[in-house]
Amino acid sequence: MAKILTFPKTAATTQPEGKAAPARYSRKTEKEERRKHLLAKVHVAKKQLGLKDEEYRAILEGQYGVESAKELSVPQLHGLLIYFSRLGFTPKRGSAKRGAKRGWKTTPALLVGDHTDLDRDGLMSKIEALLAEKGRVEGTHVPWGYAIAILKRQTGGVIRCFEHAQPEQLRDVMLALMRDAKRKGRTLK
Repeated sequence: MAKILTFPKTAATTQPEGKAAPARYSRKTEKEERRKHLLAKVHVAKKQLGLKDEEYRAILEGQYGVESAKELSVPQLHGLLIYFSRLGFTPKRGSAKRGAKRGWKTTPALLVGDHTDLDRDGLMSKIEALLAEKGRVEGTHVPWGYAIAILKRQTGGVIRCFEHAQPEQLRDVMLALMRDAKRKGRTLK
């Protein structure tokens, strides 16, 4: 039989007395994020339709046999949203309205200095620095795939790698990372 080896804890693996481990943010999977957004949409629909809690729970019980939307699967959440749309729910994008309410400008004024003169290499190094800074603050590794996903989303999936991106598109990725840093309260240099 094989003997199981255990390694003693060293000073490098243990935390000093009275000090907590750094906070690590868990990244949810894309499926979990989609489910979370669908649940939020269901609750927006409930509010928009003016459903009382008893009516809402009666719909859930009658349609799916559950007491809470949290118990529904993703396809069932889609079905519930279709049902609510038949009742008159119209989904709306709320970010522009929220931005106007908070006094945000239409163009981001978060750049320290002017980055229009950066060439392709300069933009790539700035994106790399922003990813490293995001990972350092969050306590996780943020891969290049995160920035590539931003590029894909901004171009509608047409451009899938940085080699084919124009400098303007790289600048947009950099601006998105800078907006994220500002939104999360990280300082930019």
